[in-house]
Amino acid sequence: MRSILLVCLLACAGCPAATIPLADPTLDEEAKQFHPPEGQGLLYVVRQPGTAILGGFVVFPVAIDGTALGAVAPGTYLVLPVTPGLHHVTALTIENSAALTVRVDAGQATFVQLVSRIGWLLPRVALDIMDEAAGRAAVQAASRAQRLAGP
Repeated sequence: MRSILLVCLLACAGCPAATIPLADPTLDEEAKQFHPPEGQGLLYVVRQPGTAILGGFVVFPVAIDGTALGAVAPGTYLVLPVTPGLHHVTALTIENSAALTVRVDAGQATFVQLVSRIGWLLPRVALDIMDEAAGRAAVQAASRAQRLAGP
């Protein structure tokens, strides 16, 4: 068993990190100000850097309220201004899907962390709510991913 794990670790050590198109740097800096439009809140989905063995080579698609927003790779985030209330965040892999319902308040930022987990053949995904301090720090350390549509 140990030799199988060692082989897997060594094989993934050379795996390239996933890459995705990044948003314009001006949009990245704007999102890092954490100022939502009047009467709205901001919903951030953040993926912190990880290792290849835990899915660093996989890009995870993200949807909010059933609408595809884009995808996140390690060290990236997506952000969407939303109306106050409950919102449903989902992420998909071949092995599973994860869903989380979060409350977003007007004038506030809400942070969801996308976490890669070990799966049977490919990584699995999980979503967790982040407290504001941890969420802001994660966004500051990440780069904004390009959304499928819109700024």
